[in-house]
Amino acid sequence: MRSLIFCLFFFSSQFAFAQNEITVLHANGKVMYTADGSSKATQIFPGDPVSAKGSIQCQANSSVKLLCKGKTFEFNDTRSHGLTDEVLKKAGDGSSLSFTNRFWNFLTTSMEGSEDEHKLEEHHHESMEKTHAGVKGYATGDFAMGVNVVYIHNFGEGLVQFKWDQIETNQYCFVLTRQSDDGEVARIWTSNNSLHLNLEDLPLKNDAAYEWQVFSAEPGKEVPSTPKILFSYQPETLKKTLERTKGLRAYQDASDLEKALMEAFTLEEAGFYYSAANAYQHMDRKFEGNMLVRRAKASFLARIDQLDEAKALIN
Repeated sequence: MRSLIFCLFFFSSQFAFAQNEITVLHANGKVMYTADGSSKATQIFPGDPVSAKGSIQCQANSSVKLLCKGKTFEFNDTRSHGLTDEVLKKAGDGSSLSFTNRFWNFLTTSMEGSEDEHKLEEHHHESMEKTHAGVKGYATGDFAMGVNVVYIHNFGEGLVQFKWDQIETNQYCFVLTRQSDDGEVARIWTSNNSLHLNLEDLPLKNDAAYEWQVFSAEPGKEVPSTPKILFSYQPETLKKTLERTKGLRAYQDASDLEKALMEAFTLEEAGFYYSAANAYQHMDRKFEGNMLVRRAKASFLARIDQLDEAKALIN
């Protein structure tokens, strides 16, 4: 319950940064945008940010879907539409707590947080402040190695690649324990700073809490080199959470790309960060080259403390 409260706080605090940017969600066929004061129209594509001080016009048999302040707008005629009057002034305030409003507000924030490197840095800074304030075991403190945010909160998948910072050491020792009594579940030695482990092969209980920690092996002793990372093993919750989202009318009426984004949002909102990361990886492959996906993924990477990787996506 505490994890759920934190996640909801994390997401609601992110919504507060939404401003007035308009993002192109879909553009089927040829859709043109004309900036205020310009006589030259340019074609727009999914993921493009456009100013409200301009207009759009669909050519024959074309359509466009725009996102602004947590609300979507669709146009499919050939008239010119002024974005200030027909989009910005009609956009909602994002006050509803329904899934649909939470999702569109979340995507609005993601787009605004990935507009450029400066916005990504701001998004990353705000996200890390919330993470450090609300998650036990994430801050590295005096430990030699850090651990990524994707490993906090909840795991629902079987195969997990655990990763940690690399340091000079003979070997790493990965130790997984029960949080209730510190009973050891697994102890694995490796020379790499990562480890593939199938949680389904371990005696883990659904909804139970566990901790993992990595030790560096020095002559004659093991030195704890990462903090203890607390997580809850919830494969059944993961399954039911996605089933609820897929049963919603908003999901069923959405495009394939919107469905993929809704699934990633659902996973992140519920604290399944590792599963959300995998969802964005899958999206990146399925919708290769789509700027909307790249910006959404960049925003996610900024939230999980991978700022350099996030910047690389939008450059």
